[in-house]
Formats: sequence, C-alpha cells, structure tokens
Amino acid sequence: MTKKLYLFLALILSFISLKSGENHKTALVLSGGGAKGFAQIGMLKVLDELDIQVDLIIGTSIGAVVGGLYASGHTAEQIEDLMLRIDWNDILEDNLSRKQLYAQQKRWLPMSNITLGLTDRFYPSLPQGLVAVNDIHLRLFYETWQVSHISDFDDLPIAFRCVATDLETGELVLLNSGSIADVMRASSSIPGIFLPIEVGGRLLIDGGVTQNLPADIAHDLGSDFIIAFKTNTELNSRENLKNPIQILNQTLNIGQLYRQSNSEQFADIVITPNTSQTGLLDFSSARGIIEIGYQEAKNYVEILQSQNLPRKVRKEVEKLPDYIEFAKIEIRNNKHLSSAAIRDYLRLQKDTPYNRDDVLEGLHRAFSTELFDIIYPQIAKENEGYILYINVKEKDRNHLSANFVYNQHDMLVLGIILNMRNVVMKNSDLFVNVNVGGVNALDIDYSKYIMYNVPVYYRVFPYMRQDKVFQYNIDFEKERSYKINEYGATVGLGVHLLKHASFEPFLYYYNIAFRHDVGEPETFDKAFFSSGVGAKFYYEYLDDYPYYTRGLSVFSKFTAAPATEVTDEGYKKMINSFSTAIPITKKTSFLTSAEYGTYFKSTPVKEDPFYIGGINNFIGLNEKELSAPFYRTLSAGFRINPHKQFFVDVNGNYLTYGKTDKWLEMDEQVTSIGLVLGYSKVFRAPIPLRLGMSLNDNSRFFTYISVGYDHDPFFFSRR
Repeated sequence: MTKKLYLFLALILSFISLKSGENHKTALVLSGGGAKGFAQIGMLKVLDELDIQVDLIIGTSIGAVVGGLYASGHTAEQIEDLMLRIDWNDILEDNLSRKQLYAQQKRWLPMSNITLGLTDRFYPSLPQGLVAVNDIHLRLFYETWQVSHISDFDDLPIAFRCVATDLETGELVLLNSGSIADVMRASSSIPGIFLPIEVGGRLLIDGGVTQNLPADIAHDLGSDFIIAFKTNTELNSRENLKNPIQILNQTLNIGQLYRQSNSEQFADIVITPNTSQTGLLDFSSARGIIEIGYQEAKNYVEILQSQNLPRKVRKEVEKLPDYIEFAKIEIRNNKHLSSAAIRDYLRLQKDTPYNRDDVLEGLHRAFSTELFDIIYPQIAKENEGYILYINVKEKDRNHLSANFVYNQHDMLVLGIILNMRNVVMKNSDLFVNVNVGGVNALDIDYSKYIMYNVPVYYRVFPYMRQDKVFQYNIDFEKERSYKINEYGATVGLGVHLLKHASFEPFLYYYNIAFRHDVGEPETFDKAFFSSGVGAKFYYEYLDDYPYYTRGLSVFSKFTAAPATEVTDEGYKKMINSFSTAIPITKKTSFLTSAEYGTYFKSTPVKEDPFYIGGINNFIGLNEKELSAPFYRTLSAGFRINPHKQFFVDVNGNYLTYGKTDKWLEMDEQVTSIGLVLGYSKVFRAPIPLRLGMSLNDNSRFFTYISVGYDHDPFFFSRR
C-alpha cells in the first residue's frame, strides 16, 4: 500500500512538472562578455556537430543574443554567418548614410561637432545611453521574424529564458515571455553605453549586472544536465588599473564575478575559452573569437559524448508566413508626433501583404527622419489575425549644437546652433545660428510644412553676416583686406521632389557694405542693396559628407533684380554646381565636379562678384583669391579610402574666368594639380580634418588646412 502511494505521488509530481513546462533535461547557459561572447557561437558549432538535444537555453547579455537566435531555430553556422556579415562599427553607432536622409534634412549640411538635447523647458537632457543601437534591435527582429509572434518562450523551437536587470529597483528579471527580439535587446543593454529599453513596464539594462552566468536559474527550473559557456571579463591586474574607467569597470566586475562563482557550481560542465586578448567591444574580431570558442569546445567532445545525452528531436512550432496582412497597425508611446504622421513615415497600411523586408524598410524609413531615438516592432496574433505594434521613443525636440572650424582664411570660427523642431508650430523647423570669430553671423532659418503628409513648405530666412576678403597685388601678395557686412532676408515657397530633391522659388532682399580693414584703402562704391526674385534647385544622393565615395549632387540658383527704386541696379545672376563619385574598386572612387557662375548679359554687380579659390572651390589658388562676374571650374580625380576614416584625394583642376562670358575660354585660365589628405573623425568626434597642397601652372605652390565642418550649412537658404 505504501509503495503504491509513493508511486501515485511520483506520477502526480511528474505530471505537474510536465504541465508546468519546467522539466528541461539538458540546459545550455550562456554568459555575458560583450564581443568575447562570439566564442559561444564556436561552442554551439561543436554541439551541432555532436547532434546534442538542448531542451532549455538561458542567456545573459551577448549570451541572450546568441542563445535567443539559437532558440528561435537558427543553426550555429547561420548565427556565425550573420555575425560576420554585420558591419559592427555602423550598427553600434546607428550610423545613417547621408543618402538615407530626406531632402528636407539635406538642405542643411552637417553643422555641428557636438549636440546636446534640451527638454521642453530648455534644460540639458543627457541621454540614458551613448548609442540607441536601434539597428541591432531591428536586425534581431528581422532574424526572428518567423517566431516573433510567439509570446510564450516555452513554445519556441528550444525553450528560452534570458536575464535582465531592472534599472529602477536593481532586481534580477527573468524573462520568459514577450517579444524575443525585445528581450534579447534588453538583456544586452550595456549600462551607460546602450540605451535602456522598456519591457513589460520595467526599464531594463544588461542582465550581467545581476547574474552573468545564470546556471543557478537552470538548476531551479529542474534541468538535469547543465552546460555553461563562460566568456565574461576577468579581473585586471594592478598594472591595468590606471584610470577611473578601468577602476569603475573593475568594481562592477568584482560583484559580478562573486555572484557568478556562486552560480557556476550548479553547472555540470563549464567551458571557458581564452578570450583575454579580446576587448569588450572588439566586435570586428568576430571570426577569430568564434574560432577560439570552437577549438576550446572541441576539448570537451569526449566528456560530452560520455554523458549519453539525447540526440536532437525537431520541435514543430507555428511560424509566421512570409507575407502578412496586418489587421491593425498601432503606434505606441508617441508623445508629440501623431500616430497618423508616424504611419505616414512608415508607409505601411493594414490589410496589405508585407514580408519582413517590407516591414524593416518602413522602420528604417521612419528612423531616417531623425525624429526617433528608437523605433521597433512587435507582432501579436489575435482572433486569427495579426497586429503590428510600432513602439517609439521620440528624440528631444530641442537641440543645442556647437561647431568648431579653423582654416587659413577665416582662422577660428565658433558656432552655436539652437534647433527647435515642431515647437513653434507643428511640422516646423527653426534654426538659430550664431557665429563668432573670423566670420560673425546671425542666421534664423524657419520653415514649416503646409501639412505633415504634403511635401510643400514655406521658409523665412533673415540673416546678418560679417565676412572678410583679401585683395592681392600682381606678385600675389596680400595688399589689403575689407570687412563685408551684409544683412537681408529670403522668403520662399518650396516643394520636395521625391526623397532627394528640393525646388524653391523665393523673394529676397540684401544690403552689402564694405569697410576697410587692413592696407591702403581703394576707392570704390562701398554699399549696394538689392531685392528681387529667384529660384533654386537641389538634388543630392551622396553616401556621406564631406567624404562621399558614391553618389551625385546638383545645385542651381537663379536670381533676378529688376531696375526699380528697391534695388541699386538691375541684373540676372546664376550659379550651378555638380559633384559625382563613381566607385571603381571597394576603396577607390572616381570624382568629378564643376561650377559655373554667370551674370548673363546684364551688368555685373561689382560689390557682389563670385569669389574663387580654396580647398572647397578651386584648389590652385588661395581662399577667395580671385573675384569675377563669370567663371567656370572643372575638377577630376580619385578618392582613395585606405582606412575607414582616412581619405586621399588626387585631382586635376581647370579654371577659366573673366569679365565676359564665353563658352570655351574666358579672359584668364588657371590649371592645377592637388593632393588632399582627409580624416573624418578627429579624437573619434565628428570633426573632419583636411590637409591639402597644390601646384598651379604659374608654378605657385599652396598649402591648405581645414578643421571641422568648413562650409556654410545654410547655403541653400541664402539668396
């Protein structure tokens, strides 16, 4: 009787255990460790070769990413291929290629080296993380598309858990349901580096903070045999504790390793590859790290085989179809932007079939507006239909930016730019720019769209500017300089054509006054004012700026001032320019550019000529060395990109200019050859550096230095 009772109780307990989904025979525990965690992929390859059945995966941080992909049905080789294909430098920085931006964003060239968000009350708003890693989140969604609707992680091809940390309470959070892409992203949110993410109402960061090797959790869930992959950072020696960052990292690791050592005892096998030479963020070394993990796991083959672990059994799960018609598309967590506006950015509609590429394209399209810190999807199945939830975290509407520029002509120029987006009015942008130094300026650029989904806008652009120009003698020596004081305004009504072009007719007024600065003054009219009408067109499809390697840029501006009482002299004026880059090899592009300025047959305005020369215009003369009413330049050469951020330009240049406009050759010609060395990020900040030299046909040798965004970011807005 007693034996029958014990047998009956055992059957009941077994049944309860099976129903609860916690009877996992073989568990795989994957630790954190940043880039070191790529070694886990190599170790998974060995398990695949041995055809070992894994019933449960528990991961922390990078272990949650690798484990989540494996649990969702990817093989180790597929995960390896994915990790090797990713450009980690771009995806970790959420870099947007310039060609991904919209025409309304390209109207303003890059204008700042550092930008600080401001709250609606204009207090500084420091980010919760240095990078949002939105691209990583979207890539995880893309790779788990077929199981993205499965909310109970026991229903995945392999049961899955991951560990995260509640940023508010400090509690360990064991995630066993939700969106698998979201929880992988949450568990790998390195504190202070990656933006925290909200899951189930809790703000979550990296699980390694509370438990980096959750073997104890696998034990508590009833696993019979636990294999742990341990790839975390070890403690540094005294020689490597020389700065506050290293000491802070050591402090965090001490607590982490203490908790890990208590958990490690629950693992039956702990595989620890030697990744001591790998940095936490050394993702570019993925191939080598994977191989280290593979070779280390091979040492455990006999031990694993001796355990007589079950062979893999394919688990059938309900997968999403390739194409889905969403019954509903719902926007969540938007604060200032309307749901209708966000849907318009996405260009996704319900009851229309989409595959994962279509959904990802829509999300990238919306992210390219630069209105969001993060934007990511969730798919839920309800009443035999699918709902697409779009979760957003909007960027601050106000930003304060600083720009540092140095060149030989203007010397040092410091700029402060306040940007207020959708603050003055809905669908509006306001820029207030103040420059001091070699160029003093106040620019106020306000534009507003007529409707959020109509690409028609109006612009008001008042400005004041003080610049300097040199005059040279016949020996090309500086003879005198003048301060040029100008104020004016433009008012335009424009339209964006598709994604990459803008056309804007406008009215303008300006007043120019010359003031003698240095040297013997020259007698000429010292003031001029004018008003008139104009039109400008801008098309740009460049992959970057200023170091583009592919694409096309076209700009044209025409102005006409009638001879009336509101202008000193009537005239017609036009400037055209284009630049193109055609890739020849992976690291070399062929570049061409041309400019053409003319006053047509009208009388040129002496006080408002075209200025020629310099690293941005014609590399074969000093900056603004020549002025003329008519000119034409042509440049052709090669841009070599031997390193991701280092560029070498070699070019030949031709200039013709004069007092009359002739199609082939004007009064004067200059030819030159040039060499420019460029570096896109000085001190890892967005501060471009260019060092140039050239030799022209008069045997004159020039050198150039340009630091920062050395251009007028409001060139499109000006008259």
